[in-house]
Amino acid sequence: MTQRRRVPEVLWKLFQNRSRTLAETLLSFIPPATLQCRCNATPDCIRCTSDRTSFLLRDDDPSDYRNLLNNCFVFVPENAPSPPLFDHNSLLLQIEIVRRTIEMMLSSSNVICTGYDKLTRSSIVVESLTSSSWSLLKKRVGDGLMFHLLKYCSIFMPLNRRKHHQVAGIAIDGLCWNYLKRKSSRKNQQPSPGVPKRYSKADSVSMNSDIPESSVSCYGECIVDGKMFQNRARTLSETLLSLIPPGTVQCRCKGSPDCIRCGSDGERMSFLLREDDPSEYRELLNNCFVVVSDNGPSPPLFDHNTRYSQIEIVQRTIEMILCENTKNVICIGYDKHKRSSVVLEALTSPSWSLLLKRVGDGLMFHLLKYCSIFIPVNGKKHHQVAGVAINDLKHTSEPHNQQPSSGVCERYHKADSVSMDIDIPESSVRFHEDSTIHVELSQHTQEKGVLSHADQSRKRARSHDDKRKRKQRRFSVNSLCSCCSVWKSLQKVPTQNQINKRPMLYKLERTSSILPAKHIINSLRPNISGANALFKDIFGLTDVYPAQCSHSNDTCAVKTPCLYHSLHKQLQILIRKAIKCPRLKILNKHILDQNSIEDESSQKSNQDLSCSKHQVTSFIWAVCMNIIPRELLGNFRILRKNISKFIGLRIHEKFSLHQCMYKLKTSEFSLLSGNYEWGTKRNFLQRWIYWIFSSVIVPLLQANFYITESEHGKSQVFYYEKSVWEKLTRNSITSLKDKCYNLVSVDSAKKIISSRRFGFSRVRFRPKATGVRPLANLGSSSRLKFSHGVQQFMPVNFVLKDLHAVLKDVQLRTPEKLGSSVFSYNEVHKNLRTFLSRVKNGSNTLPHVYIVVADVQKAYDSINQDKLLHVMKDVIVDDHLLHQTHQIIASNRHFQVCPYLSLCKQFRPYVQNRSSHSIIVDQGRSIKATKDELHFNLEQHVKKNLLLIDRSFYQQKIGIPQGSILSSLLCSFYFGNMENTKLIPFLEKVARSESLNNSDFMLLRLIDDFLFISTSKKLALGFLSRLERGFHEYNCNMNKEKFGLNFDCDEIKSQSNRLYFGNKFIRWSGLFINCKTLEVQADYTVYLDGHLRSTLTVRFHSNPGQHFKKKICDYLRPKCHAIFYDSNINSPAVIRLNIHQAFLLCAMKFHCYVCDLSGICSFDARYYLDIICNSLRYMYRLMKRRVYSSRIDPGLRPILKVKKSDVEWLGLTAYVEVLKRKQSRYRELLHLLELELESKSGSIESTDLKFAVDKLNSSVLWRIKY
Repeated sequence: MTQRRRVPEVLWKLFQNRSRTLAETLLSFIPPATLQCRCNATPDCIRCTSDRTSFLLRDDDPSDYRNLLNNCFVFVPENAPSPPLFDHNSLLLQIEIVRRTIEMMLSSSNVICTGYDKLTRSSIVVESLTSSSWSLLKKRVGDGLMFHLLKYCSIFMPLNRRKHHQVAGIAIDGLCWNYLKRKSSRKNQQPSPGVPKRYSKADSVSMNSDIPESSVSCYGECIVDGKMFQNRARTLSETLLSLIPPGTVQCRCKGSPDCIRCGSDGERMSFLLREDDPSEYRELLNNCFVVVSDNGPSPPLFDHNTRYSQIEIVQRTIEMILCENTKNVICIGYDKHKRSSVVLEALTSPSWSLLLKRVGDGLMFHLLKYCSIFIPVNGKKHHQVAGVAINDLKHTSEPHNQQPSSGVCERYHKADSVSMDIDIPESSVRFHEDSTIHVELSQHTQEKGVLSHADQSRKRARSHDDKRKRKQRRFSVNSLCSCCSVWKSLQKVPTQNQINKRPMLYKLERTSSILPAKHIINSLRPNISGANALFKDIFGLTDVYPAQCSHSNDTCAVKTPCLYHSLHKQLQILIRKAIKCPRLKILNKHILDQNSIEDESSQKSNQDLSCSKHQVTSFIWAVCMNIIPRELLGNFRILRKNISKFIGLRIHEKFSLHQCMYKLKTSEFSLLSGNYEWGTKRNFLQRWIYWIFSSVIVPLLQANFYITESEHGKSQVFYYEKSVWEKLTRNSITSLKDKCYNLVSVDSAKKIISSRRFGFSRVRFRPKATGVRPLANLGSSSRLKFSHGVQQFMPVNFVLKDLHAVLKDVQLRTPEKLGSSVFSYNEVHKNLRTFLSRVKNGSNTLPHVYIVVADVQKAYDSINQDKLLHVMKDVIVDDHLLHQTHQIIASNRHFQVCPYLSLCKQFRPYVQNRSSHSIIVDQGRSIKATKDELHFNLEQHVKKNLLLIDRSFYQQKIGIPQGSILSSLLCSFYFGNMENTKLIPFLEKVARSESLNNSDFMLLRLIDDFLFISTSKKLALGFLSRLERGFHEYNCNMNKEKFGLNFDCDEIKSQSNRLYFGNKFIRWSGLFINCKTLEVQADYTVYLDGHLRSTLTVRFHSNPGQHFKKKICDYLRPKCHAIFYDSNINSPAVIRLNIHQAFLLCAMKFHCYVCDLSGICSFDARYYLDIICNSLRYMYRLMKRRVYSSRIDPGLRPILKVKKSDVEWLGLTAYVEVLKRKQSRYRELLHLLELELESKSGSIESTDLKFAVDKLNSSVLWRIKY
């Protein structure tokens, strides 16, 4: 039995298990024959055969056809008609069926019709649905079933393993938007932890209210009890039938069949609701509720004729009610000029227009004017769109301390707001089935606010502390002073809220004060109004003006210190200290006094000029101690430790409120010593600590340090004191002006920008070992002030999307224009496998090979701009037609719709390579990109690239921008032209002189890194000498320090780029290539520069254990490519060595992650073992998927010869070897790993495995610091 295919993420989220493979869908269309079949017992009938699957899919079927049946998914809508009877005869060609289906549905919104050209009768979809696989399928299922499949089903054809293309059905991008809206609404309605879903709370306004299961929203402002009207609220269909009594005399319809009065009860209902009615109309009649006003007039006589449209009736009804000056929800938000509102849009939907046609103008007008209408929103929520607002009815019908009105059921009568804060015994609270919380209070309890003696006698004996705490919680609002009642309205801060680090990154502005110039404290004075403004900013309150206090000396009536007044006094002190804080004194004391950068640059690298994390923490803590009163800091040691953790975060790590509050207690804050509820104290402390981190610590870092990552520091964050960073960048800007950039005046910049669609780019600098590297942000929009006002320009990369799509099309159509360019390891794998099979020529031995590796010196910055534009004129020679598509991406946590452009016939390669599943939906819209426009944008981008550096404009005079989406393609076309005109002719000339063939060498170039392999030493020497001379016409020279050879040469020093680990390897673009066997290993030397911990991004919030488990698997992905495990390239020993090395690096990252995570949480050894075993299983699955999905020539498919037991043994061995070096932390885990290893090592006696675990063969990895 074949394994059931997993439904893609996008389709599963939208259709659940109703989406099936094409084979399963076709079999469901054709039930087994129970009577005599039309086929007359022919063997080619899918109904009569016993093995129906084998009829569709046979042993000799081509692989494309198998892929179509097994990986193409189909969704059958519920309203689709039944499929026709199976008939295996096919009278039409597949292309004729597709064309007829499209032409029959051209007026519909079916995806199959998008982009269809009536003249040529062709489109992308037509080409996709008329392949040889579809033609073969039609021969087996017949014309009728094929026509039904194309017309009524949604079809998603596979592009590759994780991407599909929708070719039929309603476009799912609209469904995706609806899905996202529903998801966001559900997210906003999630119940609190510990509360059942059916008792979930609606919003923050009604947190203390009893909300029934069916609640009504009156314009989103008030949620009230759904049983206010009892049985007077009926569905819309029931209300309409009650307003139209059956005809007792001759009706005006004169016997017309379309009359709702003259029919019987069943016929009258079928007149309103018919079988072919849309689902939205059915939902309106059945789920919309109406309450007829008692004082409204009698409904008019039924007349089915309609003289006005629905929108005209609604507009006239609203304007008539406005003239009468009566209160009605239908008038809320009505714009007299635009004659529109939210309610009007809701009442003019297609469902209401259809209802108008069936009930007539008069009845519709009566319904809108004299009835209360509640249309369904989602689930069991309704939206009032007509009638008197029910929140007004609620307030008038339920005054405090009175009996419920007759319209409200007694058991749903709510206690008043005063008695809700009383300590209520558990026996007096019960939950009803309709999710209403009903509170029974005795009259004495409601008046006095205390428990009766009988209730107290039933309580169990409690300790003194427990009684004291319960007594504190019994204080009602009236027991506290009016100013302290503000804490009751304080909103709770979710502990998962993140501290926003973005404001402190890459900020150059300097200020003389300790905080940024625009900080709120700098605009306040240390008085009552200033403290009140700061109070509102901290606690997120809009109006904080309590009534006159009933106490004095800052003590409440219950002898408790007044938190409100005490805090205001401390805030005044904070403002005064912040204004007078001695910034320079603290900075000089805690940050090492830097010498001038000119003196130190000769002795220190740029990273050494940065401040250590300890220095930054010391400075921040000194400022906090200086400006924040001690009463508001709590435990100094814990708070400082949390601040240190925040400063030590890596660039992409997040810091939640839970981490800010870690181990902080309310009892350690003297200001919270009063008799307040624990929840109030905790909420206060969360708000206060969140404000300290987000509004004090982050602005302090922003104002005093330039914070950035480094070129070689991976994700590590570096803090530079502002003056040091200014000196460092000033020298770099001077050198850049001399080499690459020209200073441009503002007027010249405006003249350049005004003639094009995109603007300029802002530049920031990233430190490297020597100097800094400029990074231009070409993905953000820009604004520039002109005489007529400020004008905004689109991002550079956004405007260049059309040009990028055109260049990708040229890359696919004419790859020879790019020379030997490769863009991924997949292409390297393909070329290397082809070369090996060619030079081996059927033999198992490889002849001696000569390898040369070279790197272009400053490839992007040295490109000759004029030469590049000349090269691109031969690349872009025609106009191009671009089609717009949507890429719908789904993963376990994310779901998004991304619009982008692609070319008509070759749009598939433009799908972005994402690990998540995605579906491509063609929009049927196209634009024409002319050759002149493309060349104009390219010239503006290359020749007139404007950069904003330190508030001045610069124009790049040599090279191309590195942050552009075109950079890699332009570089590849440029050097590809250089190869085709200079390098390849030279190599062919040398080969002819030596009587060699072109098949005796292989040349690959990954952007600017060359790899040359040949069986001729003279050819390799010729290649080397030609590169050494350089290509002056292209301003291209090699970096002589990065030449790599596997043979002796007098011109190049022998030690250049050569490594020795038992065999000689050459490094090239992240690979180790064996100089003798051309076996391939991964290059791990990139991890030798710093600590391995700097490469991680640890997640401390939202279930860190599950995220840790996922990250360990992610660490295996980069070094799990088919080129490392293909038996056609590597020997069994090297394949197992690659597996072992991948696990070694993963185990080292495992240890680093555990160390970082231990500061916030820890797990037992069994959980760690489960994570490790899961990574072993994942590695084996990933290897098989990567190898078998690798696309190489059919005769050269990769081969994987590794057992699952070998992978598990190699992984366990790697974990044991790494963790043994840290055994003090992992004693129990190591014991479990060794037991697991013993259970799997019984049959492990292979020499290949022994070679793999030999530490000498992994000497580079053991030099990594972890």
